[in-house]
Amino acid sequence: MSGTGTSELLLLFVVGLLVLGPERLPKVASRVGRWIALARREVNRMHRQIERETALQGPRAGQDEPSQVGGDSSKQAAAESASRGEAEAEAQRKPKPKPKA
Repeated sequence: MSGTGTSELLLLFVVGLLVLGPERLPKVASRVGRWIALARREVNRMHRQIERETALQGPRAGQDEPSQVGGDSSKQAAAESASRGEAEAEAQRKPKPKPKA
């Protein structure tokens, strides 16, 4: 995150208090907090989806191993995700039995 210190937060609070007033400031702050939480959840969701998709693709030509971004835990999660994806793909490939009339 950025280097937002106490003085910057205090300045933002004072400006918000002057602009919005004491009645609206808590409501607006709550709404902004919800928007930030929603944005973080969506970013985390997209990040996990990208990790799953890249784990399913495997290493690209010219690369020996995937990058060491997340360490061992991300490798384990990627391997688990890949094995789930393989099981789902196998289940989709099998023909479904037709119901008897």
